[in-house]
Amino acid sequence: MKHRSIRTLIVLGMIASSLHARNCISDQTMQFNVGSTFCHAQYDLGNVPTMKGYQAGIHTDFTYSKEESFYGQVQFDGSWNAGYIAGTLAQKSKVGDYRPEGLFGYNFRGWCDRSVITPLIGFGYHHFSNEMYPNVLIYKYHHLYIPVGFDVTWPMRECDFEIGLRALARLGVATWLDLETPLVKIGDDIDLEWSYGVHVEIPLTWHKTTAHDINWHVKVVPYFDWNHFGEAEDKSRLNVQIGVPELDRWHLGLHVDFGMRF
Repeated sequence: MKHRSIRTLIVLGMIASSLHARNCISDQTMQFNVGSTFCHAQYDLGNVPTMKGYQAGIHTDFTYSKEESFYGQVQFDGSWNAGYIAGTLAQKSKVGDYRPEGLFGYNFRGWCDRSVITPLIGFGYHHFSNEMYPNVLIYKYHHLYIPVGFDVTWPMRECDFEIGLRALARLGVATWLDLETPLVKIGDDIDLEWSYGVHVEIPLTWHKTTAHDINWHVKVVPYFDWNHFGEAEDKSRLNVQIGVPELDRWHLGLHVDFGMRF
């Protein structure tokens, strides 16, 4: 009888431990991350030789997520050239890239009740500036868009490690351009043809649980980001015809975040 009671207590303890392991992350609905980003960048602007280089910057996000319930996230990415973005010895650029974005969705249980699948939709703004030398033309792009896609998360080891996949199509709503030099503005609010983009990332997250109600983690996120800005024909303030070529922007990089769930 005594041995049976001991076995029962051991089994109950294992069940309780398992339930805690299952819920130690899912019970925490808030998440905050901040970190640095680094990427290889490539720009194709009309007939200008392809320009390549490196960019570094910051990433931060705040997320509310509850099992089988509402998902919401606001995030910001900003990056700048680390050294000039160069095409030839004579052609180079200084760039600035800024993107605030909001995403909303609903969490569904996936395979074997372990993964979480979240359809996403939201709204974002992308500002990209390209200061080209030696002709010193400054292109300032403004892009309003609707991101549509999904997020999938798999816990590989409960409370220790998880892997994810996020894929977004960014559908343009409005895109316009300011074109200027350091001395004079050539044209502003130039409407561009339809612009759009794609973003794919694979978050890898390592957790360290210090208490039942808080969880620290490190997140390593390889990503690919591509954006197409349409062309335009317009007239300057001096009634001179302006032709703006298409621009394709490619980023392949990584951001490393430190964060907490609570």
